[in-house]
Amino acid sequence: LDLRRFGLFALQLWSHKVLRYLAPFFQVGALLANAALARTGSDFWGLVLLLQIGFYSVAGAAHALRDRPLPGPVAAAYFLCVVNLASGVAFLQFLRGKKKVTWTPRT
Repeated sequence: LDLRRFGLFALQLWSHKVLRYLAPFFQVGALLANAALARTGSDFWGLVLLLQIGFYSVAGAAHALRDRPLPGPVAAAYFLCVVNLASGVAFLQFLRGKKKVTWTPRT
């Protein structure tokens, strides 16, 4: 992960591996920051917050309907939220020292 030593490869590792694990926390942070900005009375941030809440509402509705075929954008919203939720839960469990047993192929 040393940018000075490995350059572009280290940057690729940071962006693909490290930031991916932090994405759920960025997602929650964005929602909280947006809520704080919307409280300033700005119409723009109020609209953005409404759109963000709508996005999460669509993902929640998709979860309720997950056994049915979902339209592309709805499936994408659901996928993003489920993946980030799973990643966040796994990261918190890792920080707590909980070990997960992984699958090992038979030889």
